[in-house]
Amino acid sequence: MNKNFTLFNVLPLVIGWIGIKYGINWLTIIATTVIVSRSIMSLILSAKLHSSLSHLSETVRSRYRAVLRNPQLTFSVAIINMISLALWGQEESLIILAIATGAYFSVRHQLLRKT
Repeated sequence: MNKNFTLFNVLPLVIGWIGIKYGINWLTIIATTVIVSRSIMSLILSAKLHSSLSHLSETVRSRYRAVLRNPQLTFSVAIINMISLALWGQEESLIILAIATGAYFSVRHQLLRKT
């Protein structure tokens, strides 16, 4: 796991669950804010990548393919985040996370499908 993955995925989950366990609501709010912010950034990045797919060179495309080949970890974290948000009572944040996850996997599929 690299430090960006830990910072934006694992740390907010840990902070949120600590906030729930000890009744510290502001920790849960911070964790939710980080998760939603990451989802919005992912959605923007997916849209930009989708619009530039046809203009990517083959070397750049092959680099993206190497990164996107194994989606299990990303999908698992997305599901864990969705379940956590639901259990924290942050259902209104679920929609942006679901849309961002769908957009990510859509772009991933298109990128891996193009040869």
